[in-house]
Amino acid sequence: MSVNDKENNSRYQKYRQQLNMGLLAVVIGLIVYAVDYFLLSGSKPASLNQEDKSQGRVNLDMGSFAVQGEKLWQNNFDERLAKEKAERDDQLGKLNAVIASLEENLRQEKEKHQAGDDIAVLKEQVEWLKQEMRSNANDLKEEVLPVNITSTRISEQQSKSEHSGKIHYQLYHSS
Repeated sequence: MSVNDKENNSRYQKYRQQLNMGLLAVVIGLIVYAVDYFLLSGSKPASLNQEDKSQGRVNLDMGSFAVQGEKLWQNNFDERLAKEKAERDDQLGKLNAVIASLEENLRQEKEKHQAGDDIAVLKEQVEWLKQEMRSNANDLKEEVLPVNITSTRISEQQSKSEHSGKIHYQLYHSS
């Protein structure tokens, strides 16, 4: 046998010894649990209840023992869920109110700009009307002027046309 074989053999023996100790501990634990479960737990609560009744004591069960923990957590979860939903709905309502107010402000601004555009169009129309009134006033002034001024203007126009006619006649016949 070599040194390596001795080392491997000693390691193997330690390993088997540890394994045997672990199995022994598990078996002892199972035996203790079985004895406790079958012999002790089944008979004691009934005898304690009888002793309590004979001594005039009342056995009260607490609500926490009657209600299962899962139901407690479920109820707590449902309450928190409802609370968070109410908070979300409240925040959503606030956001909708803010959005509505912003839309109203935007609509008012558009109306202001549109009113400004309408005012500009009206100003243009007023200027056009002023010009038309001035031109109509000038036409009316010319119609209202005395006849002799109008007749002198007409005679001036006739003389200009006769003069231009003569020039035209002369140019046409001279060639």
